[in-house]
Amino acid sequence: SLPVSYAPFKTISTGYYPKWIEADITNKRLYVHEYTETVKTILISAGAPATPTVNGQYAVGAKLASQDMRGRNVDGSNYFQPRVPWIMYFYNDYAIHGNYWRPLSYFGHLNSSHGCIGMTPADAAWLYDWTPKGTPVIVYK
Repeated sequence: SLPVSYAPFKTISTGYYPKWIEADITNKRLYVHEYTETVKTILISAGAPATPTVNGQYAVGAKLASQDMRGRNVDGSNYFQPRVPWIMYFYNDYAIHGNYWRPLSYFGHLNSSHGCIGMTPADAAWLYDWTPKGTPVIVYK
């Protein structure tokens, strides 16, 4: 069984952007906007409680079609994930990317990453193609 959490209603304010991305970490949804229109909602899995996703307003910097990712787990061991697809870095080593190693049931239900925002490879490919560098990314709980 998966844990259920509830979040109080909240409002965010943003500038008037032609394209922007809103990531709601609590509800595990990523909203894709063109000006004031929401064009797509994507189920995500963000940072686990021990490795949370940063909150704030950022912008897409580097974009990579594929990259090997590695780092440290909370227990001190190392992880290696080959050929991670459709990566868009938005703050230091935090990125939005495709995640092929988690079951579909995680997306929209469980935050399990080392801090990145993951989604299915198909959703990540669509978002990668839609998003130019410099696109604002607003992340909140």
